[in-house]
Amino acid sequence: MGTQTLEIPELLIGYNQKEAAQLPWHVVLYDDPVHTINAVILQVQKATGLSLEASFEITMTVHTKGQAECFTGSRLKCEKVAAVLREIDLTVSIVC
Repeated sequence: MGTQTLEIPELLIGYNQKEAAQLPWHVVLYDDPVHTINAVILQVQKATGLSLEASFEITMTVHTKGQAECFTGSRLKCEKVAAVLREIDLTVSIVC
């Protein structure tokens, strides 16, 4: 058996978890056939602190395109926002 060389992608060189936690993370909200548009608008506003108008725009993007980024921040803040959105069983993901 020969020895294989493992190539490490550039993205992983110098990676550390502390730095990753500070990268801009994003909360993605997905379309939901169960909740009313008004309920989603109010929950987006509650979770993000955005204005009613901005929450409406995000909700309408989700409704028409199937998903939308609704918040960007540190991983910890994104987890908090996602938790509030999940209070009413909205489907969200956190991505970096």
